[in-house]
Amino acid sequence: MTETPPSPFSNGNPHLRFAWDATSLDCFLRDPLAYYWQYVLGYQSTEPKPPLTFGKVVHSALEQWDKARLAGKSKNEALYAALDHGLELAKEPEPDLFPGWTLDDIAANGKRLDAKKRGSRSMVRLLVWYAEEYEDDDYEVVLLPSGEPAVEVSFAWPLGIKTPYGEDYLVCGHLDGLARHRREGHVVVRERKHTVTTLGPWYFQGFKPNTQINTYSVVGQLVLPDQDTQGVLVEAAQCAVEFHRFDREWIRRTVGLNDEWLNVMRYHIKRAEALAESGDWYMAHNPMGAQVYGGGPFREMVIRDPAVREQFLATNYERTTPWNPLDLR
Repeated sequence: MTETPPSPFSNGNPHLRFAWDATSLDCFLRDPLAYYWQYVLGYQSTEPKPPLTFGKVVHSALEQWDKARLAGKSKNEALYAALDHGLELAKEPEPDLFPGWTLDDIAANGKRLDAKKRGSRSMVRLLVWYAEEYEDDDYEVVLLPSGEPAVEVSFAWPLGIKTPYGEDYLVCGHLDGLARHRREGHVVVRERKHTVTTLGPWYFQGFKPNTQINTYSVVGQLVLPDQDTQGVLVEAAQCAVEFHRFDREWIRRTVGLNDEWLNVMRYHIKRAEALAESGDWYMAHNPMGAQVYGGGPFREMVIRDPAVREQFLATNYERTTPWNPLDLR
């Protein structure tokens, strides 16, 4: 039986989150009000999100590839393990949110061409082409001190600050993996991404800086303090209608940059604490946040009069249990 994870909220204030991950922090940085709606109250769009679902299926399938290759399996054996897992997951990838929907159903509900770029056919092709691209990879999966492969590594580390009620603030989440370069010996956090746009230098510039990459670089050094962990390897797959392309770039992060980001996280988490204690989330609304990434799921909310927002939320969004990064995989 899977254990129920502890609540990420303080016992002293149900609106005060002490467990943070890169996603919730990034949302808070963009717009504290959107953070409040999604990560405190638990509201989310009732529309499926093809990019997130497709990424979830691909990540889970490639986890099987990593484990099989580390266990000494051949390319074909590892590929079959990834395909079997991916196709099984594609039958119902979001059972809690969209029961009965397949990966193809969710893709077809998205933007134009999502059905061809983020459906099960694309997923299968991506896995097959990935196996060809990285059969003789320069990077190998790291073994953790426990002897387990460093694949889908769940973490929860104290940030050195506490809530007013005595709980340690934590940075939590899940790393896609830790990998070591076979010849050069450096260890990196591996972060897999997919995109439907053309890969190029500009794509990787989007991660310099980036909340997730900054945070994962810090965590990489915390997870393996005795290793020469030097940043994040962003491994990207371009999903087109009839082909896939792959590229990767090592986003290097120094110890000084990591220490600086730790202080940035602490500062903004204390900002969120002040808002949770005062309840003045509306005063903290950032209008520019509605322009980032197409406005996110709450673009329509921020243009509504405050007097009708509560009703609009109840009518157009679904309230669920807020995201809990303490739910270890």
